[in-house]
Amino acid sequence: MDRPFGASALEKWADVVKEAAPSPSGIGRALQTAGIIAGATVGADALYNLGRKALNAARFSQDYKNMLDSSPDLREQDSKKVMERFRVLHTFGPNIAREPVVAAGFVKQTLEYPAITPAVLKDIVDVEGRSSGGSSFAPSPGKGQSAITGAFRGLAD
Repeated sequence: MDRPFGASALEKWADVVKEAAPSPSGIGRALQTAGIIAGATVGADALYNLGRKALNAARFSQDYKNMLDSSPDLREQDSKKVMERFRVLHTFGPNIAREPVVAAGFVKQTLEYPAITPAVLKDIVDVEGRSSGGSSFAPSPGKGQSAITGAFRGLAD
């Protein structure tokens, strides 16, 4: 007579576990499949990032060219400084940088008043947020406003 927890019951249970357990080759296949999936995911992510960087670089170049075309007098300025100012605008306010006249105004303003302060960056982010429908900083009340504030007021309203 077999008792539920007797030796023969334990042997039968061991046989069931052995049959249910994956074989070493099954584990290898599962790991190989998991590796392929992980590699494909990482590869797709890398490809996406590469494509996004290429698109951003192309957009930057086109936006910069459009700005210079809209305001040819910027070509007479120090090209390194013009590029630096535009890069700041493009980084913190890419939608603003796509507007050639506004971008040229920002670059000219920051060439004349070269300090790009936190207040200036806050103004860019504020206008960018309002123009893209995203969240933005609240406007600065009087004291602490940058020289750029007036140039941006009303653009995104």
